[in-house]
Amino acid sequence: NFGESGAYSVCLMVVVVLLLIWHNRLSRHAHQYQTITGKGYRPRIIDLRQWRYLTAAILFVIFVLAPIAISMARNIWKRGSGASRQAMNPENNERMVRLERFLRQAP
Repeated sequence: NFGESGAYSVCLMVVVVLLLIWHNRLSRHAHQYQTITGKGYRPRIIDLRQWRYLTAAILFVIFVLAPIAISMARNIWKRGSGASRQAMNPENNERMVRLERFLRQAP
């Protein structure tokens, strides 16, 4: 339903604009509250030594394998539920054919 989704998107845009205006007012004088770290401040590099491979493996699992596993689990769950059966319903296929014919005839 395009009308309903359009109305939701306009409402969301209004909320985002209001939040951005509020954030702009809050950060208007942010330059007065800067953190002073001194002349010799440098970010320290942490030497992981023997933990480097374990850390890399954990990050790989979190950012690569977990999203793939979640996507696969979702697809398996949807396949087991009635959502895929509804899509394969011949009545829905006939509706799609009629819609395609209508769209081809439209100027």
